[in-house]
Amino acid sequence: MILKSAHIRSYKCIADSEAVRIDPKLTCLVGKNESGKTAFMEALYRLNPVVSGSRAKFEELLDYPRNRRGTGVLNISEIRPVEAIFELEESDIRSAEERFGAGVLKSSTVIVSRNYANQPFMQVDVDEMAFVRHVSHSANLEITLPDDIKTLDELRSKLNALEMRPPSVNSLLTHIDDFDLQARMRSHLFARLPKFLYFNEFSKLPGRFSIGHIQQAKSAGAPLSANDHTALALLKLAGLETHEFMEAQYEERRALLEAASSQITDEVLEYWSQNKSLRVEFDVDFKSTAEGGQRPPFMDVRIWNDLHRVSLKFDERSNGFVWFFSFLVFFSEFRDRDEKLVLLIDEPGLGLHASAQRDLLRFMEEKLAPQHQVIYTAHSPFMIRSTELQRVRAVEERKGAGTKITENVYTVMSRDTIYPLQAALGHEISRTFMMGPDNLLVRSASDVLYLHIMSARLAAEGRTTLDPKWVIIPSGSVENIPPLIALLETQMKPAVLLNVYEPEIEMVNALIHRGYLEPQKLFPLINFTGGKEADLEDMFEPDFYLTLLRGSGIIDVQERDLPQGERILGRVEQYLGKKFDHTKPAMHLLQEQSYLLSGVDEATLDRFEQLFKKVNGSMNKNNGAGG
Repeated sequence: MILKSAHIRSYKCIADSEAVRIDPKLTCLVGKNESGKTAFMEALYRLNPVVSGSRAKFEELLDYPRNRRGTGVLNISEIRPVEAIFELEESDIRSAEERFGAGVLKSSTVIVSRNYANQPFMQVDVDEMAFVRHVSHSANLEITLPDDIKTLDELRSKLNALEMRPPSVNSLLTHIDDFDLQARMRSHLFARLPKFLYFNEFSKLPGRFSIGHIQQAKSAGAPLSANDHTALALLKLAGLETHEFMEAQYEERRALLEAASSQITDEVLEYWSQNKSLRVEFDVDFKSTAEGGQRPPFMDVRIWNDLHRVSLKFDERSNGFVWFFSFLVFFSEFRDRDEKLVLLIDEPGLGLHASAQRDLLRFMEEKLAPQHQVIYTAHSPFMIRSTELQRVRAVEERKGAGTKITENVYTVMSRDTIYPLQAALGHEISRTFMMGPDNLLVRSASDVLYLHIMSARLAAEGRTTLDPKWVIIPSGSVENIPPLIALLETQMKPAVLLNVYEPEIEMVNALIHRGYLEPQKLFPLINFTGGKEADLEDMFEPDFYLTLLRGSGIIDVQERDLPQGERILGRVEQYLGKKFDHTKPAMHLLQEQSYLLSGVDEATLDRFEQLFKKVNGSMNKNNGAGG
């Protein structure tokens, strides 16, 4: 099954999160501290948890919002704080049909929830008639039944009304007596429901732990803390979770631990670009006295550095490496199983350098997401793939409404909430500065989006696109062009899409005179719009751009109601009496382009194609032109 959406209600700071769509592979929750990201993950984990040290059950006193007590709710235990929609995969449907009959499922989705009493619920739509056909055929009845029997009750009545009942009929009656198809189907599908595995800062591998304590707790089924569960995972990986660790067997047991350490260390170093000289070692202490009521032998975990030829205690090393190694140990128990999981990773890589966070993101994309759905929280722009913003969900706490979670970032009320997204985009832009000699300066980030989207639209029709060798850089303003050129560190002057109105023209002429720009690489947008002034937004028809404004929640207005003028941006801002965020309508087009682009007319496509042909023609000759 694939988790399609989740809905959290009446849980801690979340009154009603609204339905949150979950990406089939990776979903990133972005938001400020105390916005409700962790609360969302906790509630979702308790839908169908893998016991791993984190609290796996709802508790009314701890979890139900305090400010809602005494508001007339009679039975909190019946409230369902978590509800999720799952899409059945082909194997799920095939399994159900093999047991209950072809066509027995009316829908490929099921709704699963759990209440504060920790009772699970599943809504599934079944076709009793399909089951009747299946069970009648499977029973090899010695009689012919009517084709219009639709329910089990009708089948029972028909069979009970027979004066002479062959053994096969009696056997079938016994089989379907009190048979509840809904309940049987729920039980069958619930067994196939993905488990939720939760990992947070408290799940790190301890640097020292009692081997016997972990083994005894596991054997007795006693509760373990989150980090003790990770220690147990290490012992399981080495095949030592139930074997007594005697000093006489030291070498044999240590060999197993070292093999486990080598396996995990190799996996870490595949994605750990910071320091390839590290490895994890184990030392077993039989001599120390009992500590905190726990007896030896104690496992001491250390990190050896080949470069410096020294080792340090595991929990005294880099938090990032400790986290990464701990997660791989924690996950090793499930890595080779066929079952699918939903991995809930809370604030991964907080102690990691920016490039190491990129390594971690790549690890999640390449190693985890192909088999398991991953939901993780992030503050850092380096944990966000700027080319995959469709998998980001913004989390914010709104006054009087509690936590809300949305994939439409243009509806977010606090700019701080989406700052990591803006930073991710900004970093991606700045990272491209050194990539090549062909740089195209535009006014803003919205211009970057429009150019990429329209180039892809033209490509779909086999028409001329913007050459992918162009590195598109938003300058912000004409005044920023000189420092940008200095940052580019290239002898080649950039091409410039020129927003045309009087102040801009004067400043551009000054930059040409000072040698910053080449006239043949300037592309005034009025050459393509036909007006006297133009922004890139004027490449679209006014009605289409107003559709973007309407869809992004900025303004709902008809063109006839706007003041007269050349530039659509100027006309809208004059109507509003203030400036607005130009990125919002561009983001709306990016997120909803599958249906919005059908509204782009031929004249607009022609204008963008003419622009791309001109710009490509100015590309440095050693790179070739696009088309």
